[in-house]
Amino acid sequence: MAKRWRDRIMHAAFLALRPMTLGVRGVALDEGRVLLVKHGYLPGWHFPGGGVEAGESCEQALLREMEEEACLVVEGPLQLHGLFQNIHMTRRDHVAVYVARRFRITGER
Repeated sequence: MAKRWRDRIMHAAFLALRPMTLGVRGVALDEGRVLLVKHGYLPGWHFPGGGVEAGESCEQALLREMEEEACLVVEGPLQLHGLFQNIHMTRRDHVAVYVARRFRITGER
């Protein structure tokens, strides 16, 4: 219960400081396989990704996040799948989803 209230307070503070949010997710596909990551702060399996920082393009943010979260280096062009509104968080949360078909895994996380 306390975590729930803390999350709500943090989210409200985040919205006050950053009225619109932009995030990215990457779908890494390789011969019928898809890459998913498990976060310590979120239940379940997810596509790697995160927030786009000021002065950073969506593609730059995704390349950074995929390296940080999955030790994955994209070696081919990213294809924009779509731009989505994440209404489960807030009406102001948007996520750009890209597909990567050429990449290499440089380690294990």
